[in-house]
Amino acid sequence: MALIDDALCMAEHGIRVHPLRPRAKIPTLRAWQSARLTPDDVRRTFRDNNNVGVVLGEQLDGAQLIVIDCDGEKWLEWALDRFPDPVLLTRNSMTGGGHIWYRWSGGLPKKRILAIDRDEKHSNAQLLSAGAQVVVPPSVHPSGRVYRWYVDGAEASTVEAMASLVRVPILNAPALRDICPPPPPKPKPPALLALGVDLRSVDLLAAFRMRGMIRREIGPGKYAVICPWDNGHTDPDPDPGSANTSSVIGPISGGGYWFKCLHASCDGRPYMDVLEALGVDTVSRAATRSASAGAITRRVAAAQSQAQLWRKLGV
Repeated sequence: MALIDDALCMAEHGIRVHPLRPRAKIPTLRAWQSARLTPDDVRRTFRDNNNVGVVLGEQLDGAQLIVIDCDGEKWLEWALDRFPDPVLLTRNSMTGGGHIWYRWSGGLPKKRILAIDRDEKHSNAQLLSAGAQVVVPPSVHPSGRVYRWYVDGAEASTVEAMASLVRVPILNAPALRDICPPPPPKPKPPALLALGVDLRSVDLLAAFRMRGMIRREIGPGKYAVICPWDNGHTDPDPDPGSANTSSVIGPISGGGYWFKCLHASCDGRPYMDVLEALGVDTVSRAATRSASAGAITRRVAAAQSQAQLWRKLGV
C-alpha cells in the first residue's frame, strides 16, 4: 500500500495529516501548522513517496492529540514508568525511542521538555502539542528504517492504529503536573547589560544576518532563521537554504523584533537568552550605540569576565 493510502485512512478518521518530503521530516506545505486536509485535499497534495506528518493538537473531529516524544530507549522506559499505560506508540527502531500518543482534555498544553540528560546530545523526553508535528507510519526514516505503529504492544497497521484512538488514555493539566511537575524558573544573569547599549535597540535581523543564520523572508519583515540552539534540536537543520520555518523572527509594533522557535527545547526562552546565544560581539555591533567605542569595549570585556565567573559558580 502506498503512503498516500495510509494518509487517506488517517484523514478519513479525522486526523490532520500533511505531506512531508520523502525520507524526511520537512513539510512540503508552507502553512502546514494550519493544515486541515480533507481526503480530497490529500489526493491533491500527496505524492506516493511523500512521508506523512500529523499536526498535533485539535484534530478534524475535535479530538485533541498530544505526544510524549522519547529520544532513545532510556527515555521511553522513563515515560512508560510514569505515564498511563499506552495504547498507541510509533517507532522506527525496536532499540530506539518513540512517540507515545495520548488524548488531551482541556486547554492544550505548551510544548516543553519533561526530562533531559545534558551530558548527551538529543537526549530528552518532551511533550509535543499544538504547533508541533510528528512523522507517522509507514513513513521512511532518512536511514531507510520504516516507522511502525504499535497497538497494545504489538505491531499494527494504520487501520488498526486509527481504530485504537478511542481507547487512547486521556491526560489533562492536573494529571501532567502530578506526573511531571514543571521545573522552577532558573534565574538568568543579565550578562549583556554591561554593554552600555539599549538592548531593545538591537537589530535582531542584522544580528542573525551577521551570523549567516537567515534562511529566507516568509512575510513582510518576517524571516525564517537558523535557531541559535539548532544543535540541541531532535532534528537539527543548519542549512541556510533549507525550507525549514520552525524558527522565525518578526517585527514588533513600535520597533524591535520577536523570536520564536517551535522546538520544545526552546519553548519559553527569554529574549535575553537569544541575545546571549548570538554573542556579545554580534549584539554590540547590531545595537544602536549609546556609549563610546572605548566604553563599549571595556564593558564587553567586563561582561565576558562576569559571565566566566557565573559559569564557575554554576549560575
